[in-house]
Amino acid sequence: MIHSRFFRILAAAVILALLMLAVPFTPAMAAEALILSPPSGPPGTAITVTGTDFTPSSSGVVWFDTNGNSTLDTGEPQVGATVNTLGNLTGVSTLPVPTAPRAIYQVRADVPSGTPVETNLSFTITPQVTANVSTANVGDTITVSGSGYALMVSARAPPPPTPAAASLAFPLPCPPLPRAPTP
Repeated sequence: MIHSRFFRILAAAVILALLMLAVPFTPAMAAEALILSPPSGPPGTAITVTGTDFTPSSSGVVWFDTNGNSTLDTGEPQVGATVNTLGNLTGVSTLPVPTAPRAIYQVRADVPSGTPVETNLSFTITPQVTANVSTANVGDTITVSGSGYALMVSARAPPPPTPAAASLAFPLPCPPLPRAPTP
C-alpha cells in the first residue's frame, strides 16, 4: 500500500513535468516605446528617434503626424526605421520638425510597415523668434522672424520719435492678452 501510493505520486509528478515541457512558455511582449530627443522644440528642430520592444529584424517608417489623422500623408516629414534582433529601433537618424503652429503633435511609428500604427509619442512645437543681427545702430534695419505661430502677421514699425528712444511699440492685428485683476 505504501509503495502503491508512492508510485501514484511519482507518476503524477512525471506527468506534470512532461506537460510543463510540452506547453511552451511564451513571455508577454512589452509594448513598443518611442523615445524622442528633444521632446519639444521650434520648427526646424532635428528630433533623434529611438525605441524599444519592436518586432525584431523588421523595418518601417516613423513620421510627424501634422494633421492628427494617424495616417502617413503626403508632405508629412518621415524617416525609414529598422529594428535590430533585440527589438531596438536603430535605423532612424533624425526627423525634422515641420513648419507648423505651436501645439502638441504625435510622432508615430509603423514598424513593421503595413501594420496598424504600433506606437506614438507627443512632441510639442514651440515658437521661435530670431533676428538677422545681434546688435544694431540707430537707423539700421533689423529683420525679426518667427516660427511656430498660428497667425502670420506682417508689420512695419513706425520710426522712433527721437534717436534716443529706448522702446518702441506698434499695434499688431491680434487679440489683446488677458490682464491680471487689479486689487
